[in-house]
Amino acid sequence: MNLPLTGYTVLDLSQVIAGPETAMLLGELGANVIKVEKPGGEDSRNMGAGAAGMSRTFSLLNRNKRSIELDLSKPDGREVLYRLVARTDILVEGFIPGAAERMGIGYVELSARNPRLVYATISGFGTAGPYADKPAYDLVLQGMSGVMAARRWADGTPIPAPLWVGDASAPFMLLTGIFLALLEREKTGRGQKVEASLLQAQIAMQATQLIRIKGEEGIQDMGSAGFQPYRCGDDEFINVTILNERQWQGFCRVLGVEHLGTDPDYNAVDKRVVHRDALFNLIGGILGTRGASEWLALIQAAGVPCGPVVTRAEVFDFPQVTANNLFIEREQEGLGTVQEMNFPLRFSGIQPAIQRAAPLCGQHTGEVLAEFGFTADEIQGLRGGGVLGRSVAK
Repeated sequence: MNLPLTGYTVLDLSQVIAGPETAMLLGELGANVIKVEKPGGEDSRNMGAGAAGMSRTFSLLNRNKRSIELDLSKPDGREVLYRLVARTDILVEGFIPGAAERMGIGYVELSARNPRLVYATISGFGTAGPYADKPAYDLVLQGMSGVMAARRWADGTPIPAPLWVGDASAPFMLLTGIFLALLEREKTGRGQKVEASLLQAQIAMQATQLIRIKGEEGIQDMGSAGFQPYRCGDDEFINVTILNERQWQGFCRVLGVEHLGTDPDYNAVDKRVVHRDALFNLIGGILGTRGASEWLALIQAAGVPCGPVVTRAEVFDFPQVTANNLFIEREQEGLGTVQEMNFPLRFSGIQPAIQRAAPLCGQHTGEVLAEFGFTADEIQGLRGGGVLGRSVAK
């Protein structure tokens, strides 16, 4: 299959979620992705349940890749990387800012060896500021970006978001940057460095909430009773989202409180924010008189956005999800049959493909190095010197 990135080579030096997912998406668009792992493998191999070295997280984010095990702390290990870089289009790395430069594998060093290289880096906090050189994970950044403080328990304890906000969004930001750098390379013949951070991604995901008019205190509160989940009479929940007055009036008609549709206390979103507690109790009391499926049918018929609240376990079989093939099923060594997300975009003329399962640590070391011109004696010598770690492929 001739995919858009067929013929492009990617070196993935990143770990855990955001960087590996970026490289995984490149692979499903046809790129030859080589995962360069430290001795013993990258950290996400043992995150959660699964056979040793093959967690569910790793298996998802590293499908369509081949693995080589390479000790970059050794001079000979860096020399191996230099030879790989000479024939590479895209490199993805997620070291703490400054670490790659100290190892001699920063952008300046590698672009001197391959001026066409697109060097994509993802960090936690960005490359400047007092936290730039600090280790970062998504949960830490939720506390620093405003995400966590937006919801609190009754005692004031902040509530973490139930997903990795930056890790989930940063790959698509970095992917866009990589594509733009490749387009620019077509014009100039030169690659460039592309940077993304988990902090920037978390800010971007809150773009419409983080708007402040200079001189005002605080930011606008859009928490309305029209943007809420409600418990119905069968103890199932539904979500209702009311954005405009037509929807509000239709919703009021369904609930049998048509007069509230034009009530001057409730006939604008900002007014419903002010009176949200009273409205929440009123709406909740009415919705508690019938089951969720009955209310959904009535509210949807009125043209008001709404839907059921399903659990993560139920998502796999939710009819709207299955109708759009949002999950795929495949075999993975160390786990068995797995169900996981499909490529998240649809094209009319491209069919992204999952052509190989996630690799064992170092599974393709000899194979990849041979493709890059290393002789059998060189590979054996590197193994003997401990540069290639404990590769499973001898």
